[in-house]
Amino acid sequence: MSHSQLDDTERAAATQILGVLAKFDNEQIDRILSHVQQQTDARDVPMFSRGRPLGPNGVMDDQLKTWVDSETGRLLRRLLRMGNQDVSGFLRDCSYAKVYGKTYSMIKAEQALHEANAISALSALTGPFQDLKFGGASHG
Repeated sequence: MSHSQLDDTERAAATQILGVLAKFDNEQIDRILSHVQQQTDARDVPMFSRGRPLGPNGVMDDQLKTWVDSETGRLLRRLLRMGNQDVSGFLRDCSYAKVYGKTYSMIKAEQALHEANAISALSALTGPFQDLKFGGASHG
């Protein structure tokens, strides 16, 4: 929505907000607007959601958003559907690839492989775990 599409009250509020933000540098403005966006987005989160997933650095609590033209969005969603991925996962992968040099999907796959290797190594040391019936013998 462009500034010209605001009604008079919204335009006045936007002017006041821009006046307040003018006192801060760009980094501070980004933090402030990110915080405001998170507070606004929190109103849309279901009351009994299962919570946010954990990433390699803790809870994923910073929502990134962007705008693109309709044609680009349509083509991107089509490509992502063909790859069995959604826009959120794609943006997450892009963000992690830019920052860490590997996608979030790659990081999670490496974690799963590491856990499987650890379980395999432990199993080699201790032998396979038996069920509660001790080798399958039933007591009855």
